[in-house]
Formats: sequence, C-alpha cells, structure tokens
Amino acid sequence: MRELTPDTTTDDVLEPMATTPDLRLRTIMAGAARHLHAVAREIHLTPAEEICPIEGLLRASADLSATLKQSEREAAPPGAG
Repeated sequence: MRELTPDTTTDDVLEPMATTPDLRLRTIMAGAARHLHAVAREIHLTPAEEICPIEGLLRASADLSATLKQSEREAAPPGAG
C-alpha cells in the first residue's frame, strides 16, 4: 500500500468500496467519503480531530446494524430464525 497523504486517502478509501454489490449503497458511501475527505482537507483536521468523527461513525454504524438485525428478526415468520 502506498503512503497515505491528504491527496491519496480518498482514493484508498474508495478502492475497496468499488466491489460493494449494492449499487445504491456504494453510491451513498462513496459520496459520503468524498465529501467528508474534502471537508477534512479544507479545514485541515489534525490527526486527533480525525479520530473523533471516525469513532462516532463506527458507533452509529454498529447501532444501525443492530437495529436492522432486530427489525429483520421481528419481521421474520415464526420458526424462521
């Protein structure tokens, strides 16, 4: 892997997303990554400042995943799980 710099990080994040099978999810996540990286470059986030939003996104993602799994369990027909 090449050295991560403000100019290469976005491409390095987008590359693994390119194989996401769900086109809509891929489009949303790639757009979000491009915009978030542009903001980080524009306002010159420090490494410490970069960690806080990342941790928040990871927590939100875990919460959303748990909520979706619970919804799927509740929607499943009896005996299907």
